[in-house]
Amino acid sequence: MPSETAIADITRTYSAHYLNPNNRNMTLFPDALPCLDKLKAQGYWLAVATGKGRAGLDNAISQTATGGYWLATACAGEYPSKPSPEMVFGICGELGLDPKEALVVGDTAHDLHMAANAGAAAVGVATGAHSREQLLSAPHLAVLDGLSELPGFLAQHYA
Repeated sequence: MPSETAIADITRTYSAHYLNPNNRNMTLFPDALPCLDKLKAQGYWLAVATGKGRAGLDNAISQTATGGYWLATACAGEYPSKPSPEMVFGICGELGLDPKEALVVGDTAHDLHMAANAGAAAVGVATGAHSREQLLSAPHLAVLDGLSELPGFLAQHYA
């Protein structure tokens, strides 16, 4: 087990690298921007609920030039960690929505459980941190192979 000093050093080094605005290594999945463009054009309200801290999310949004898509954001440190429903409640409150009107799209079982705990529907996308099997074990309407499938899913189920 690493010492507390070693853990603190690793955390400090990681944060300095990850939060450095000159580090332009962050990229999106190839289907992310086309998906976001379609959803925004169709009038969907888009938000982010992330386990990243505010500095990490702001850096990610800056590096990926996605700031124009998000009507609301919620971060770790501002709300309890997933699967607490508080991020969904916060975003829905900010947008004037009932959580039952929201659809959470996530790549971890924590995201899907957060949605269920808030009374929101959830769709898993099997391109992230958790496997398809992990996503299938959590409450979900569907588990998609990629974001490119999301606009079609929404058109079929929410048109």
